[in-house]
Amino acid sequence: MAAIDNLIQVNITQDTTAVATESFGVPLLLGKTQPKWANGEVIRTYTDAAALLDDGFNASSPEYLHAVALMSQTIAPVQFMVGVRQPGSSSGSSTLLTIDYGTSSYYGLQLNGYGFFVSGADIATVAKNLAAAINQQNLEGITASVYGDNQVAVTCTGDAQFDAAQTDGVTVGDTETSIEVSPVLAASLTTIAAQNNDWYALVLCAPSDEDITEAAAYIEGAGKLCFAATKSQDVGTAVDTDVVSKLKKAGYNRTVPMYAPAGYGQGVTAAWVGDVLPTTPGAAAWSYKKLAGITADNLSSQQLNVLYGSPVAGIEGKNCNVYYPYAGTNITYPGVAASGQYIDITIGVDWLKARIQEAVFAALVGAQKVPYTDAGASQLVAAVQGVLQLAVANGLVDGKDADYPIKVTCPPVASVSKQQRANRIAPT
Repeated sequence: MAAIDNLIQVNITQDTTAVATESFGVPLLLGKTQPKWANGEVIRTYTDAAALLDDGFNASSPEYLHAVALMSQTIAPVQFMVGVRQPGSSSGSSTLLTIDYGTSSYYGLQLNGYGFFVSGADIATVAKNLAAAINQQNLEGITASVYGDNQVAVTCTGDAQFDAAQTDGVTVGDTETSIEVSPVLAASLTTIAAQNNDWYALVLCAPSDEDITEAAAYIEGAGKLCFAATKSQDVGTAVDTDVVSKLKKAGYNRTVPMYAPAGYGQGVTAAWVGDVLPTTPGAAAWSYKKLAGITADNLSSQQLNVLYGSPVAGIEGKNCNVYYPYAGTNITYPGVAASGQYIDITIGVDWLKARIQEAVFAALVGAQKVPYTDAGASQLVAAVQGVLQLAVANGLVDGKDADYPIKVTCPPVASVSKQQRANRIAPT
């Protein structure tokens, strides 16, 4: 065999490079419980709700209750994620810790008998790490939040006391009864996404109305969805100053509000997400869904008109979803975001965009070269057409609409400018 190798060498190239695909079936549960995770860990993946009980959550934690609701549906996700939210301000007394950056290799203090000493590449990182370290200890009635550029606010509520000793690189300030800590939910989501961004639907666990508006602003620019329930009574009235009305005025396409006084603490939005999100994008609508383990709200016709309106009667509502009994069956309705856009449409468009990008990229990396010719451009067109045909099969795109037929066109290479060709930008 060695002799023939001297004459003939055979090299087999397998042009089937795998391209990572974006998942649209993974939810992220986010509440205010501080779990017993590793220092600096802000997101963790689970496959069952019971595992949360081993990580510092208890049976009454909103995250656990939402996880149970999520995984109790007929169709449930294969996995879900739980995020850690940096706590913000709360009523009680707060003490400011000022970080004297550059005076030590480690910064921190002994607080109530526990040592918290951290390092960081800059002062902002030190502040973040110190706040996270204190919160990880789960001291009863004590939370820590980054405050300003170089401080950490330690807030004590209830009977909790602030007892500091052995500081290093940190100055302990006076205790104040009220310190306004800037909103941190969006910052927490940014940190979570930086550590693991492989989730699509954010489910807020027992959120305040302020939490909902802050999350909505973040999610709108993140290319994901946010599901949030509220039990605020003004949502079901004709006022226009409630949280859902504010979301509607902002025209948010990616935040899905739900008025659910009965199901708020049961994880109604998590149950809804668990029942529909795992389905193929385009194959299921979000209305008329029955949720296992969730109590429906008995709402008057007047409340329903306020919440989601009546298209037939020409009544415009707040684009707010509900879970209520209709004709003897509990159902979700109407399945829209705050803007009024249907949830399945947004998911479908996101899916279509991601899959087209992935298909074109796979065509580029799976070949030795895609030539800058009409034949090469046809390879990219074929990749796009393949995704569109899959969208037709999934029910996302109508492939038989004579008025709007599916067309994928590409200008002739000869019509492309020399500069565009020199930069190898595909014909557009």
